[in-house]
Amino acid sequence: MLVAAVSREAEGVQQRLTLPLRAPLDPAAPALGLLAVGRVPDDGVDGHAAGRAPGSITYAPGDPRQVRYLAPICSEVPHEMRYEAATQTLHLGAGSSGPVPEDVWAYDVGAMGILKKWFGYRKARPDSRRSSPLDDIHARQWPSEWSTELIELLTVLRRLVELAPAQGALLERILAAPLITEEVLKAAGGVLPVADKARKPRRSVTFDNFETTGDADHQGGTAEE
Repeated sequence: MLVAAVSREAEGVQQRLTLPLRAPLDPAAPALGLLAVGRVPDDGVDGHAAGRAPGSITYAPGDPRQVRYLAPICSEVPHEMRYEAATQTLHLGAGSSGPVPEDVWAYDVGAMGILKKWFGYRKARPDSRRSSPLDDIHARQWPSEWSTELIELLTVLRRLVELAPAQGALLERILAAPLITEEVLKAAGGVLPVADKARKPRRSVTFDNFETTGDADHQGGTAEE
């Protein structure tokens, strides 16, 4: 989902995107690096020192952006989800969470609302297409794991919303930057044309590369006996 978010910011200038496709080669492009490898901004301070575990997506304790439960969802699986813009509150049945900015509530990828899609598979009557009687099997109680997922999802979406300006600026830089053509790469040498040895796998694949299970070894031993 993180990488796919780049396309969301590109929609506003999609009419200007024409072949050849562009990709930045600048290693100092932080917005792209954060999305590509899933790193989390350090919020200006060391995450661990601020009470956040290294690599955690959560905001540091006391950060006003931190999503909290305002009311528990309890055990009953909710039938509906609604958003209250005035208080930036997300309601799932009897439960509620906040603060949830409107941009987080409306966040979409390819016109698909992320929060609505997430809840659609988990609500009392899921939105998924029924293809067999197995689709009628659904959670009778709201698992605590889903509550944890919701907080994590809201946090990730807010992180992406905060990265939107940097993504837009990066896109403008990419569109305005000169292109490195195939001719330039050939003239530089070492890149094009691709050497024959570079087209070959670094190591050959044999059965020795795969571990056999104990059952397979046992069956083999039985056959040999």
